[in-house]
Parts: sequence; structure tokens; C-alpha cells
Amino acid sequence: MKNRKTLHTAKNEDLDCVLMEWIRQRRSEHMPLTGLLVMKQARIYHEELNIEGECQYSDGWLQKFKKRNGVKCLKICGEKGSVDHEAAEYYNDEFAKIISDKNLSYE
Repeated sequence: MKNRKTLHTAKNEDLDCVLMEWIRQRRSEHMPLTGLLVMKQARIYHEELNIEGECQYSDGWLQKFKKRNGVKCLKICGEKGSVDHEAAEYYNDEFAKIISDKNLSYE
């Protein structure tokens, strides 16, 4: 936010608040979030909140929304906690065996 000369507010602050709460809930559930998913949810809330006028929920809108609300990254997954360590160890052993059997380099 240091680079901004002026802080622009949202055209509809209610939409921003509801959408940020939705994002917080999804992050707490370790659900993967993408820009397309956030834009789709914004369209849904646009209709549910009976906001008058058209709004193009585009990549530009998404970038401004993220900057306004301090959102750094939307792509969040719970992969790290769900790793099967035994399968990974087995894969490493199998991979090392293939490399040695075929006289391959690690590159």
C-alpha cells in the first residue's frame, strides 16, 4: 500500500465485507481459492445483495479488490498437512532404484 498515492474505496463496501468474510471462512477450512472462484462468488453476492447496476468482475477488479483488502495470495491448499509420508518414502526408494538400475544421472 506504500506505493499508492490515494486509497480508493470500493463502490460497494458491503460486497467487499461479505466477500472478505467468505474468503476468511474458506481459508480457515483449508479450501483452495482461486481468482476465478472469488470472482464467481462476487457475482453471486452481487445478486444476493440486490446491488443495482452492472459490474464486470474481471481480473482488473480482482487485482484492485486484493490490493484494497490486503489479500496477498488466493491459491491456498491444505496439501502440506495431507501428505502421505509412507508413499513418499516408497516413491523415493523406487526412484533411486530405477536410477541405479538404468545407470541414469540424478539430473
